[in-house]
Amino acid sequence: MSTLAELVAATGLPASHPIRQLPGVSWHLANPLAGVGIRTLGHLAQHTDDEMLGYAGFGSGRLAKLKDALRAAADE
Repeated sequence: MSTLAELVAATGLPASHPIRQLPGVSWHLANPLAGVGIRTLGHLAQHTDDEMLGYAGFGSGRLAKLKDALRAAADE
C-alpha cells in the first residue's frame, strides 16, 4: 500500500498543483477536502490515510478514488 505522500511524489507534479485538476477528480471528491483546507498536492502529502478517513464526508471509497486519481496522474 502506498502512502499519500508517495503517490503525490510519483505524479511529478508541483506541490501547488490543485487536487481538482487531477484526472478523475470530481467535486464530490474535492469538496470535502477543500472544506478542511486540503486544496493542493502539497497539502495532501502532509496527511495520512487515517487522518483523511477522519474528515466528514470522506470515507474509504473516496480515499480509494483519490489514490486512483494520483496513480493516473503518475502514469501520464
